[in-house]
Amino acid sequence: MDLLKNLKLNAREDAVLSAILSLPPTMSQPMYLYYYEGFSTQDIAKVLQIPIVNVRNRMSRARKKIMQSLGAQHGGFVDGRRKRHQPECEML
Repeated sequence: MDLLKNLKLNAREDAVLSAILSLPPTMSQPMYLYYYEGFSTQDIAKVLQIPIVNVRNRMSRARKKIMQSLGAQHGGFVDGRRKRHQPECEML
């Protein structure tokens, strides 16, 4: 049973990473650096040479797009918001 659970978790992680990498670079770079490389938003701002508020805004917009993308694939989200009548999507 643990193997099946691990496979499902890996599939979810792959779907999230794929969704992040499909975004435009202005959104995917901060998301990747934050979630996969462990950078802080302040460090990302320094690396990308942009204000920290821009990093946060880009990440917020990226999260919404990812939720929409994964929701469209799995039927759980509309416009970045969870459907009330659908069972919870376990992607994020």
